Amino acid sequence: MLRKTMDARIEHHRYVTHQRLRHYLGEKNSAAAMRAMERLRAQLARTASPREHARVLLAYGGGKDSSYMVAFARLVQLLMAETHGQTIQLRVITNRHAGMPRAVLDNIARTYDALAFQGDPDVEMLLLDGERVSEFSADLPMPAELIERNRIDILMAGHRCYGDGRPTFCNACNLSMVSAFAIGAAHGDGVDVVITGDSLREQAAYLAWVRRLARQLHLPVRQLRDFKSFVEAVDGISSEYFADIRRDGPPRRDLGPAQPVFFSIYQDTAYEVADHWDLLTEFLGFVFDDLAFSFTESDCANPALMAHLRGLRSEHVIGTGYDTGVDEYVTFATNLMRVKKFPETLIETMHRRYATPGGKRLMHRRITDYAAEAFGLTAEQLVCLVYSPFAQGGRHLRRYLSAECPALSPMIDEIRGLLASDRPVSDEFAGLARDLERQSGLSLRHLRILYRSALAAATPGEAAGPTTPIGLILADDPHKGLVLTRNSPVAPYMLGPISGR
Repeated sequence: MLRKTMDARIEHHRYVTHQRLRHYLGEKNSAAAMRAMERLRAQLARTASPREHARVLLAYGGGKDSSYMVAFARLVQLLMAETHGQTIQLRVITNRHAGMPRAVLDNIARTYDALAFQGDPDVEMLLLDGERVSEFSADLPMPAELIERNRIDILMAGHRCYGDGRPTFCNACNLSMVSAFAIGAAHGDGVDVVITGDSLREQAAYLAWVRRLARQLHLPVRQLRDFKSFVEAVDGISSEYFADIRRDGPPRRDLGPAQPVFFSIYQDTAYEVADHWDLLTEFLGFVFDDLAFSFTESDCANPALMAHLRGLRSEHVIGTGYDTGVDEYVTFATNLMRVKKFPETLIETMHRRYATPGGKRLMHRRITDYAAEAFGLTAEQLVCLVYSPFAQGGRHLRRYLSAECPALSPMIDEIRGLLASDRPVSDEFAGLARDLERQSGLSLRHLRILYRSALAAATPGEAAGPTTPIGLILADDPHKGLVLTRNSPVAPYMLGPISGR
């Protein structure tokens, strides 16, 4: 009796969810979900699975687009059960990182509640913290080791490129996302299909980029015809990247027999948030939080930190002032918002945040607090980062010490000797090592790695050269551009490179 009661309750929740989804998606998108369902059913018929019911994997970052994708996939699942009596299992994974504010996890939790995921035996909700897989909970504390790894990745990459947005924050995150797909696909007894929102053209372009980057990094180049070969290729790139950044890297992953296929829903539906605003805000309860909604992202506060670093670099390194650097980033990022077809209301919301000196000061305080809370980074460590003083044999060390640490400036020769050495620190220089670690947020081991590592560009404001993994990855990155800027307060304006989100 209890089982029947439970089944009846689940069926009731599914029925109500189905009806509400069709209402909020409207006839056009509901018809699109029906087409996607039939294509997925045909795909599954060609995919041999040892399971009674096929399992599909979907990554959910907690942003506006991925929230829509999860809702669309849920409708596809419900339509297949209603139309064909065929049950599929839905595995939804969230790859967590320290730049994901609590508001993002709350949006995910509300979406899961709205879609009646809780208690549904045909839905798995997983949270990935690096290699650790847990059932999703918005209240699950983020592991300290994950926060520390994210912090080191930001500092070690940022110190190679003067805090430029994409290399500092996005490279490690993007590589981690592919790793999360592999972990999510291999978890338990695996999955049959990986759902993506990328078009076939986008997938082809990404595969071409992976092949080209693998060749440039002198890695074996494969055909990348399936999920396993794609993940293995990116895994090789990841190993090379982190070997360059940290002199270590994740071990090569053994994917075992995992052989799911990609399935794109791009051709069936549109992602413009204006087309499904009511679905997001009314049905799913999505909230555009002041930190989580940051330029082109609605699930990460790091783009606001990118703008902050641009401001700090303009203020401390270039000398044109904090507001100037922030304005340059706002110009670039809001143009990127338009390219990504954000509604003008959201673009105007972002403009208002930075439109006045008071607004910039408020964001300065908020992002300084965010950097400390999310990554344990102090204001002094962020300033140190934008100078990139330690990389390439301490190319900019004298300038940094003179401007920001005048008490250490007379000891520049001792600092260089400390960084160039491989020997343990003697008692004589233990205090100096602690000063450098406090100013930078990095251990002496990491500072020594930087000292032996090349800068992505010789000077701030110069485009990264394709001689390091950072430069190679940035070369084909679409999230970069040119803005009017100056290299000093008296220099003429010119077009300079910028990247971010």
